Amino acid sequence: MTVFRRTLLRLVVAAIVMAVSACGGEDPTGKLSLNITFPQNWENLLDMSVLDASVGTAYIGTIRTIVDCGDTSQTWDSPGNDGSLSLGKLDLKGGCDITVQAITGGVVIMEKTQQSVSVANGAVSSLDLQLSESGGFDFAGTLAYPRQFQSAVATNNDEVLVLGGSLGTKSIERVIYSNQGTTTAAFGCSLIDYRTRQKALYDPVSSRVFVFLGYDTENSDDKFEVIDTGNEGCQSFFLSNFRKTFSPTIFNQTVFLIGGYDASNQWYISSEKISADTLTEIGPSSMGIFNERKGFKCFVSGKYTACIGGTDGFNFYDNINTFDLAVEAPKTSMNLSNGKIDFAVAAISEGIFLVSGGVGNAGLLKDVEIVDLTTNNVTTFNDVLISARARHTSTLLNNGKILIAGGVTPLGDSRSAEIFDPVTHTSREVPWMMRIPRSGH
Repeated sequence: MTVFRRTLLRLVVAAIVMAVSACGGEDPTGKLSLNITFPQNWENLLDMSVLDASVGTAYIGTIRTIVDCGDTSQTWDSPGNDGSLSLGKLDLKGGCDITVQAITGGVVIMEKTQQSVSVANGAVSSLDLQLSESGGFDFAGTLAYPRQFQSAVATNNDEVLVLGGSLGTKSIERVIYSNQGTTTAAFGCSLIDYRTRQKALYDPVSSRVFVFLGYDTENSDDKFEVIDTGNEGCQSFFLSNFRKTFSPTIFNQTVFLIGGYDASNQWYISSEKISADTLTEIGPSSMGIFNERKGFKCFVSGKYTACIGGTDGFNFYDNINTFDLAVEAPKTSMNLSNGKIDFAVAAISEGIFLVSGGVGNAGLLKDVEIVDLTTNNVTTFNDVLISARARHTSTLLNNGKILIAGGVTPLGDSRSAEIFDPVTHTSREVPWMMRIPRSGH
């Protein structure tokens, strides 16, 4: 690698000079320079083995500039180690969109678009463009406290509340997104008790967050907290009947506590109900799980909930218990291809879930299963994930695909991510890695 190329990529300076002419004129009357910068430390975040490119030191193959003026569009390519390129005569007085892309192995790995760029006649101007990772992760900020196995809840206020976690903090932080980027701020109160692996449920009608579990999984899980997001207040409550290792869900301003053990380690068949409006217990529901197990997860999609997997400490369960929450009645029972815990679930659409990865009798899993509560059907796709994972996250994207990120893999906590397509039932690895290995995030 030449000194110039190393300087270009690491000091991130690339100047592209455009001669800007008046409409119909032949002589340039203005000039615009593009000063391009790349994400910090990008060479260590790009997994070259994922790209159709030479494995080794990360590099940029091509810098592509696209100038779109509505009725006309022009494109220029230059080598990734070329610091300047003459784009010819352009008329930008009416405003044009300028896109700069960094391409490696035929894949756009970074890009940035600046809309409605214009330069007046006779003016000399410059434009700074900070390229972002295309199909990757942008650094969004830093939490005030390190956390693992915390809970995070999106609220009506266009922000996310991050609560508790296993690294010894009761604090609640607000993560706020705006056009200026992502910022964090302290919430008006803190959790009353330390919690880890807790479950947080949000009721959009009352603007309250209900926090269950994680206080003391052996003795005191019947103590829960209610967070008022409007007034930023925190309250603590006890269940009238002791219950531990259950799974909470919420539907139509009713919180259901499904499964779990009483103080004598007897399994509860019925579910407990709490009003999200009055904060009072409103009696048991006849729906429940008959076979006792720990580590199962219940997920709500529309009026349906599915309680999936679990373990008795020795065996892994493949059970899927489903319920219609509108009538508080069991719907049907189904089975996964194998028993598992520590998997991730994403709702593809109402009543249809994607279950990915996890831990089973064979160890870490690469399987993906689609659970359809509308047809009572489970479809399994074996060995689909690029990496076997557990304690990862799965997130539905706007394009209908699922982002599967981080988790515990055979190589330890992972920085990698992949995207599963529910239509083609395939998964592709994201070329960009997260800056930090994560599990339980």
